[in-house]
Amino acid sequence: MSDSAQHPNGDKGPADAAQPAEQALIEACRAGEEAAFAMIYRQYAQGLYGTILRLLGDAHEAEDAVQETFMRAFRHLHGFRGEASLKTWLYRIAVNHCRNVRDRWQRKHVSPVDEFPQVANGTTRPDTALQRQELRRRIQAALAALPAPQREALSLCVQGGLSYEECAAAMDISADSVRGLVHRARQGFRKAYGE
Repeated sequence: MSDSAQHPNGDKGPADAAQPAEQALIEACRAGEEAAFAMIYRQYAQGLYGTILRLLGDAHEAEDAVQETFMRAFRHLHGFRGEASLKTWLYRIAVNHCRNVRDRWQRKHVSPVDEFPQVANGTTRPDTALQRQELRRRIQAALAALPAPQREALSLCVQGGLSYEECAAAMDISADSVRGLVHRARQGFRKAYGE
């Protein structure tokens, strides 16, 4: 693999392998240093949450999925070989967990319910909050209309900021397949969103 990986937006990103500083952090976690794991959590939790939210469409499920991702990562950190970056490995765990959650929903015929915005401090005008909620609802509906692999690829590459190669590793498919999925997802999103 080359020293850089192509991102969907054309930028160059880091190679998809654990870097020395990252490897030292992983070793510290393996040695039981809680501060090292907390650092990993702070570095990746927000990005994972945004991606998972787009994959699942439910804020509470996304919060649970982030926690589950990190619990699984912590339990299986001894098996992390460093062939991919820690970020890619975490996103792979998250994608697999999201697939399991969606499968469980399909077996139970349950889908996440959109929540109405709550104006907590009165500083946000209700009409503005409702407009934002409507925009979120339309985006979620357009994403939900996409086939799961397209939605995953788009969420990982765009929201997660993963390169095509990192996304391919997270989804266990080729980078060319990711490019095709992202392209078709963007077309499908535009059509479903009404652009």
